[in-house]
Amino acid sequence: MYFKTRPAVSAVLVGGVAGLVFFGPMSVLLVRLWDEAQGFRSMAMLFLHNDNFAPKAVPYLDKAIALRPKDADLFNLRGIAWSKMDRSDLAAKDWKRASELSPNDAQPLMNRGVDHLRRNEFDAAIEALMAARALEPKNATVCSNLGTAYERRGDLKTAIEQYDTAIALRSDYANAFANRAHARYLQGDYSSAVGDCNQALDLEPGLAMALVNRGHALAAAGEHRAAAASYEEALELQLAPETRLEVLRGLETLGATVDSAAA
Repeated sequence: MYFKTRPAVSAVLVGGVAGLVFFGPMSVLLVRLWDEAQGFRSMAMLFLHNDNFAPKAVPYLDKAIALRPKDADLFNLRGIAWSKMDRSDLAAKDWKRASELSPNDAQPLMNRGVDHLRRNEFDAAIEALMAARALEPKNATVCSNLGTAYERRGDLKTAIEQYDTAIALRSDYANAFANRAHARYLQGDYSSAVGDCNQALDLEPGLAMALVNRGHALAAAGEHRAAAASYEEALELQLAPETRLEVLRGLETLGATVDSAAA
């Protein structure tokens, strides 16, 4: 929108009437289209909260993008849906388009990094996440995801540094504490790992990853009863199948250790 120099009064009146004739219906149409696109987006978001329903989100996002083809957020969301459907090729295309439309937004790059992580492509994940951090150096989520990428690549020292940065940026970031706990557990620093898990649970009671990681650290430290209690508390939650299996294996190992000690 821009303004011209002020014309004569008669011209303003004529222009005003002409503007109402043209922009009145157009504004109604634009508002209707905008609301409709937002409605499609909202419907898609309902399905994106559950990985199993991600395919149902795509048609709504298709319709929203058709109405608002320059909305970077819609392409970013559709990329997330494709990723949840294991269509990383299509996800990458949508995130690339989102970055073209909104070059200063770190979200598409971060999501691309997480998608690489999911596929165990750690170098590619780090590259994407570093690019995201360059855009938003104070984004704690990016730093925590970078920590996970380095941890899974085996660089525990750098991983912990990234988790430290995430926590410094957001002192109430429960997931970052739980993530750092796992890296410290892998380092053999069981006491610090338990401390991080307790901090995470203070911030977010019932955080599954904190309960599981605390169980691992306590078990490794020889505190079998406390480890079992942490695992059992985790089992009371709605866990992802792979997490539930991890907990059951932890309990099984504890049982075998106790039986061995008793023998």
